[in-house]
Amino acid sequence: MPNPYIAGKPVTGDRFYGREELLSEVLESERTCFTCLASRRFGKSSFLRQLEWRCDQNNLQYLPIYWNFEGVRNEEDLCTALFFGLSGPKSRPRFAAIGIEVARLRAQRLSLADLTLELHIAANDSGKTLLFLCDEGENLIPVGEDSALLGRLRGIMQQDGVRTVVVGSRRLAELNGIRLWGSPFLNGWEPLVLLPRLKEDDARALIEQRRTGDGLNLPDDLVRDILEKTDCHPYLIQAVCAQLWGTSPTRASLEQAYNKAYRDFSDNAFADDYRYLSPPEQDVLLRVSRGETVRDGQETEELESAGYIAPSNGGWQLSSWFLERWLKENQARLSEIKSVVSERALEVLRHTGSEPTKASELAEFDGWVDSAEAATRTQGFERWAGGTQATIALVFTDIVGSTVLGHELGNEVMQTVRQAHFSQARNLIKRHGGYEIKTIGDAFMVAFRTATAALDFALEFYAHTGDSRLLIRAGIHVGHVSIEDGDAFGTMVNYAARVVGLAQGAEVWVSDRAHDDIEEARTVSHQALQWQRHPDCEVKSFSGKRVLWSLAPHETIPLAQGIPAGSAAAVLADKIATGRFDVFLCYNSTDKAAVEEIGKQLKEQGILPWLDEWELRPGMLWQEALEQQIQTIKSAAVFVGKKGLGPWQNGEQAAFLREFVERHCPVIPVVLPSCPRTPELPLMLKGLNWVDFRTDEPNPLLKLMRGIRGEQPL
Repeated sequence: MPNPYIAGKPVTGDRFYGREELLSEVLESERTCFTCLASRRFGKSSFLRQLEWRCDQNNLQYLPIYWNFEGVRNEEDLCTALFFGLSGPKSRPRFAAIGIEVARLRAQRLSLADLTLELHIAANDSGKTLLFLCDEGENLIPVGEDSALLGRLRGIMQQDGVRTVVVGSRRLAELNGIRLWGSPFLNGWEPLVLLPRLKEDDARALIEQRRTGDGLNLPDDLVRDILEKTDCHPYLIQAVCAQLWGTSPTRASLEQAYNKAYRDFSDNAFADDYRYLSPPEQDVLLRVSRGETVRDGQETEELESAGYIAPSNGGWQLSSWFLERWLKENQARLSEIKSVVSERALEVLRHTGSEPTKASELAEFDGWVDSAEAATRTQGFERWAGGTQATIALVFTDIVGSTVLGHELGNEVMQTVRQAHFSQARNLIKRHGGYEIKTIGDAFMVAFRTATAALDFALEFYAHTGDSRLLIRAGIHVGHVSIEDGDAFGTMVNYAARVVGLAQGAEVWVSDRAHDDIEEARTVSHQALQWQRHPDCEVKSFSGKRVLWSLAPHETIPLAQGIPAGSAAAVLADKIATGRFDVFLCYNSTDKAAVEEIGKQLKEQGILPWLDEWELRPGMLWQEALEQQIQTIKSAAVFVGKKGLGPWQNGEQAAFLREFVERHCPVIPVVLPSCPRTPELPLMLKGLNWVDFRTDEPNPLLKLMRGIRGEQPL
């Protein structure tokens, strides 16, 4: 009988134990993007392979692809790695069943976008969803040297009809330092999840091989000793039991098994794990290993959640005998193992969790905590800030024109909009490592440890407010505060509130101190921002002229036109890079100039139109070009001008439009200013609501935009 314990290779099927909640969350929740972090040899690959096995075993709606990023540096490497995943003995027949011949596809030497598009279309046509199972995620860091490529990859992973799981070490969080068109790479993946250790019953089941019944039958004292020394680490349990299998285990043979497992596992694995801790975390870990008293704080919280330490008699102890032994044997060289964790990655890691987070919980409106919870807030804020006195960056945000918008939408709709706004704010606060102090009406008061983190939060919240109808203003200041009753007090708080009060609409303003900190940090993503200096500002309650800064006028679109330009530019760049068109523009050639102008206005608002004049390469037929995109374009706009309906109503263009109708995609008739009268529509478009550019009210461009996005009219 073969040894049932597998150490060093993926474990699946009846040999895989534990992590059921996370498996179910990945396969069953509404959330579609997951990033799971874990230390070396902690079962990350096994987790992905178990997802693949479960899809096949239970005939689920997913088409899984194992995609290993080890060694990738460019687009060719990414395509090669994807083909390895497609060519596996289980994957090849899986995709052959939906008409994908891997050898033929590889011979075509497609780009990454075209290759994944082929897979996406074939999966959708067969009623399946692509499931990318991405291993060694930290290897994407060098790919980030080509931000456009990394942007395309993120677009591929996050597109509709795709579900993606990325696993990796803590170093994967460094990807958040790579900004793509204004947003961090991990935007849309949070919260990151720590792959949990096995629960005790699952660990016991692994030792017993409970499903197959061919495991060890050990006395309970030996089982408890294994669980304690390994801290329910799946690889270590497998390695120890593999040494004991086929013998008559004794205490002495168990000690020999520990020593053998330690030699096989310890050095490279623990050295890498130690390297992926921040310097303060390394310091706390060493102090715990020496038996010193360590005060509870951010580092102990992170080390506990990552499984390095555990509570013990009011203090802390190392969670694993193996880690304890490695630290003692390597004291002399630990100073040579330098941390590779940046402050940016640390902020991401501080907001990971060991339990899956339901999609409904992510979107849930948290509300305002009442005064009975003030003591809890005080303790939480003091702990976050490190005491009752702290120097922080403070952000105030407020909705622009909320009273007017509330009258337009009505109380019920406005309440829904406000809840989405509050939920978005709280997700972004967590993402950027901030602390919500309180809300004041529609305004947020939020603390951050640095001005750069505060600015990142403000810019992303400015771009994505939770509802496209909302615009915000934001103000940032840095200074000393006193913390009492869960609130921040001091002159700097009043000054920060005055800064946001000077914003003349949807703008971001910062104090001179905050601006100095931002410039000194020289964050790459902030160097492209163009600031406007205001040298003679009068700040109420503060004497003398003050210097303040705001983003230069071209950084924003005027309020009447809709959304922040930074947001529109970022969204548009992402769509261009990944080829995700929002709307097919169908028109009579005599109206080309007018349609092109509307197309430009849509692009300014972050909407990417497919217009033959812009998308056709020389020598390419429009039919051929459109056929490559038709399945992914989300809507169509039919323009009518002075000459009335064009030849589109007959022949091939009509067939394309009919496909939009059959897919239940929006098809929007648009009357151009040159059209003398509202024409009759062909049968398949009758009854549709017109967008009329001959009138100013309601705003025809906004009406067209809402139609393209599938939103209800205001």
